[in-house]
Amino acid sequence: MWIQEGQKIEIQGIEDGFYGAWFFVIVSKTFSEKCLVKYDEFVNENDNSKHLCGMVQISQLRLVPPNINNTSWVENDVIEIYEFNCWWVGKIIHHLLCETKYVVYFLESSGEM
Repeated sequence: MWIQEGQKIEIQGIEDGFYGAWFFVIVSKTFSEKCLVKYDEFVNENDNSKHLCGMVQISQLRLVPPNINNTSWVENDVIEIYEFNCWWVGKIIHHLLCETKYVVYFLESSGEM
């Protein structure tokens, strides 16, 4: 199996409002097609010392991608932006020429930033 207990990986959200986003998790226990994970950034609303845990499909998981320090994105590049404790997939739709800022269209939510 490509994942191991204690490994930091990412899980793709399937819930409303988080569909398509990627979250950091730590693998607690592996099974044949599922694993128990602990969310790195999300805690129990009644007890902030306890991280949220859940059983997820292995098909929802991916390795943590490498850091890329690219400062020359172009229109139509597909990127991920870290916002609200997770990664969101978007596409560059406009480069503000006077700055190193971009307008990004988010693929799952159909919103822009």
